[in-house]
Amino acid sequence: MSIVAHVPEPVLRPAAHRGLALDAQHVLRHLRDHPRDAGLWGEPAFAWEVDRIRHHLAPIASRRSLLASYSREAFRASATDGTTVAPAIGSRLGEAPAASAARVAYAVRWLELGDGRSRPGWSELVAGLA
Repeated sequence: MSIVAHVPEPVLRPAAHRGLALDAQHVLRHLRDHPRDAGLWGEPAFAWEVDRIRHHLAPIASRRSLLASYSREAFRASATDGTTVAPAIGSRLGEAPAASAARVAYAVRWLELGDGRSRPGWSELVAGLA
C-alpha cells in the first residue's frame, strides 16, 4: 500500500485578484492622465526598482501564477484574518517607495499577461513613449 498525498492548489482569494486588477487600472489611468506629472513614479531610482522587479516577474506566464506570487509578497497589507486587500496604488499614505515599486511592477505584468503585449521600461511608460 502506497501513501500518496495530494497537495491541493492554493485557493486564490477574489479579494487579492481585485486588488491587483485595481492597481493595474490605477497605473493605466495615471499614465494616461498624468504622464508628465509622475512625482515619485518619475524618479530614476523608482524606475530602476520597478524594472528590476519586472525582470524577476517576466518568467511568470499566467495571471493565476502572478496572483499567487502577489498574494505571498510581504509588501501586501492584510488583516489578521487575511481577507482584506491593500488599497489601490497611490492611496496609501506613507507607503514605502519599494512597496509602491513592487505593486507597480506587478500591475504592469498583470496588464502584459492580460493582453499579451510587452511593455517598455518604466521610464518610457511614464514619458508616454509607449
